[in-house]
Amino acid sequence: MEIDITSSSQNRFEVYADIGVPEIWRYDGKSFRINILQNQEYVTVERSLAFPNLPIAEISSFLQQVGQKDYLELVREFRDWVKSQIRENRG
Repeated sequence: MEIDITSSSQNRFEVYADIGVPEIWRYDGKSFRINILQNQEYVTVERSLAFPNLPIAEISSFLQQVGQKDYLELVREFRDWVKSQIRENRG
């Protein structure tokens, strides 16, 4: 998985496909997208292959708070949220 929040990885998609990166998460400062590799091309999807039960809208909400909250606090909140999502989905 490749996660890109600091620069555009769009121009590197071909390289990622060549080395077989199955999933790319992209945030451009406005929208969050998950792209998965299908037939050597990346397509935008609604669910992560690695984390199929994590709601994309919630992830985007955390990303939009960067710069508004203390970074370490936000990372801690995000980690706690991910852990709670995993616990909920284990049943």
